[in-house]
Amino acid sequence: MRHSNYLYCLFNLFHFFSFFHFFIFSFFHLFDLQAEPR
Repeated sequence: MRHSNYLYCLFNLFHFFSFFHFFIFSFFHLFDLQAEPR
């Protein structure tokens, strides 16, 4: 059961980092759109 728990932790970390990366990417995209007027 320890191996399964480790995989579950890894999956949670992957989910968290993917969400964090998406948040940072969208934030920088909005900043880029605001900084460059069209």
